[in-house]
Amino acid sequence: MTGVKAGATEIVFYASDGFSSSLSIERALHPTTLLAFQANGTVLSDFDGGPYRLVVPCKYGYKWVRWITEIEVVDYDYKGSYETMGYSDEADIPDCTLPSTTPPSETFHLILGSTTHTIITLSNSTIDSIDFDTSQKQVSFNVTGPTNTASYCYITIPKTLLWCDRAEQWQVRVNNTLIEDKKTMENINYTYLYFTFNNGIQKVQIEGVHAIFDLLGDLNSDGTVDIFDVVNVAKAFGSGAEDLDWNPIADLNSDNRVDIFDVVLLAQNFGKTA
Repeated sequence: MTGVKAGATEIVFYASDGFSSSLSIERALHPTTLLAFQANGTVLSDFDGGPYRLVVPCKYGYKWVRWITEIEVVDYDYKGSYETMGYSDEADIPDCTLPSTTPPSETFHLILGSTTHTIITLSNSTIDSIDFDTSQKQVSFNVTGPTNTASYCYITIPKTLLWCDRAEQWQVRVNNTLIEDKKTMENINYTYLYFTFNNGIQKVQIEGVHAIFDLLGDLNSDGTVDIFDVVNVAKAFGSGAEDLDWNPIADLNSDNRVDIFDVVLLAQNFGKTA
């Protein structure tokens, strides 16, 4: 999974018969979305959509691509076989409730100032709470599970809270031991990390390169609101959360738009130091 470019927005699934469709990265990585190759312990037959087929609860059937032979990550709004005929890109079934996962995913809300940052975890260990340290550029939490059993953690971190310039810069430590074998995927808004460890009572620390600024407008976390921060806002000016040039850290007032209000907030703090 490592190496997906930060601008990626969708994952495209191609079938052997020429059919194709796509999912947003967020939905493709959701715990209820499956790339199936077996059913009830039996390898999928060609009749059942083998060698691989998608299982996407609460999406209409044309998203459940069968006979998958190729998967591609793209940075644009891909139109598949049905979507090019005018069918919905989202394909959401109204009033549909996603099935629960075992173990269930957990959502943690970190409130910093007037902004709420949401972290999602999926683990077979117990996670009671999540802490964030701006100065250390670190998310941390304790995990608890039966001693000497294998455990895993899948965590989604918003880039408005903590981020890196490159996927390989993320560091994960369990009881101060660096986890080398981790999987990282990123898109414009989120980082997705997956790692395994031995269970017990463990302290997990996830370190990034940049953290949400203590000083409003210090987008590159160098302790000063300066011309480099102006450039970051200028590059993203006029963009919204669905646009390719969107940069979440340039959205200073968290309204999912980089506009004149963000420029005003930047100007008010220009020249200030932390």
